[in-house]
Amino acid sequence: MRPNDLNKIRDCVREAIKNGSKRGSEFLKMKHAIIAELKLLHYPAQEIKDELLIWNKKCDKPLGPAEEYRQLIKYVDWAFKEAKIGCKSLRNYCIGEEDCQFHKRKFHPSTPVPPLPFDINDLDSFLTIRYGAKGVTMLYIVKALRNIQITKNTGDIIYIGYRGLVSIIRDLYRCRFVPQDIFRHIRLLEDEGVLEKTYKGKAGSFSMKANGYTFLPWTSAVYHINSGHERLGLPTVSHKPIITQLCNSFGDTLLCNNISGTYRFQTKSKITGDKT
Repeated sequence: MRPNDLNKIRDCVREAIKNGSKRGSEFLKMKHAIIAELKLLHYPAQEIKDELLIWNKKCDKPLGPAEEYRQLIKYVDWAFKEAKIGCKSLRNYCIGEEDCQFHKRKFHPSTPVPPLPFDINDLDSFLTIRYGAKGVTMLYIVKALRNIQITKNTGDIIYIGYRGLVSIIRDLYRCRFVPQDIFRHIRLLEDEGVLEKTYKGKAGSFSMKANGYTFLPWTSAVYHINSGHERLGLPTVSHKPIITQLCNSFGDTLLCNNISGTYRFQTKSKITGDKT
């Protein structure tokens, strides 16, 4: 095994690799756990087979050559593609959360959570005025991603699938969506420069991470109504979710400056975001 790799895996699996395992359910569980942990460290199947053979010699009543081939070598060929393990599956062999360094790194990380690169209140106002009801859903997605970033301390890249976002939004905001809804609203957030998909996951494969998202330094300067009103000599207003109140205050047509052009909103018909 490569130097220092033992310190990167779960404590219970590390103890099994160092000291062996008892025959029976522990042997079967740790056999799979070793494959899953070493695969996460990018070990090829051949090296994992070698490590299992070394581990077997440390176990209680080691397997003979014929059983080694059948229960270890062939098992790696079968399980390698989608090998996966979690602490819940290994709870019977846990050394204790208070002593487990893996648990402390995962659930009590020392790395600070990166701050949001934009003002969430400005984004709320922008999305509500620009998209109406769709804007509310878009904000739910942003808040759900931020919740994952904080609770799991994911760093800059947040890994989550569409179904995962559906579940989180359902639990946090009691709103029901389907994955297609999340997909469409994420596309709108990407178009507005709020976030970008930095990693595209592979559907249906447990060996691949889900989509990875990164928040971008979006700014309210993209859509700052009050600054446009001040230049036109009009009274400034607070951003409100009811676009008709805004439009009724300033006539039939409202022009708002944009960093890449000008947006024209027509008050007597459906709001448009066409650049003029």
